Amino acid sequence: MVDPQTGLQNIAAGQGLAITAVGMTIVFAALSMISLFIARLPGLLRLVAVVFPEAVAATPRPKVETDELPAIAAAAAAAHHVMRGAGVERA
Repeated sequence: MVDPQTGLQNIAAGQGLAITAVGMTIVFAALSMISLFIARLPGLLRLVAVVFPEAVAATPRPKVETDELPAIAAAAAAAHHVMRGAGVERA
């Protein structure tokens, strides 16, 4: 049977408590720095937005109403017919 005291004595003899304390301190410090970075991130992003502003989106062209489409198609067809009938070559 394993004596629990023997395991603790081995940890104390090998400086296990000191190593544990140092490890926990390192992890705590790293997590604290991550937390501070996340807390300061909105201000940092505001500064970045001043230096690199977002591109302005192009405004969409107004759509042609559907009532005008047949008239536009008829005008294009008539112009093509006149140009073809007059013997005018395309440039």
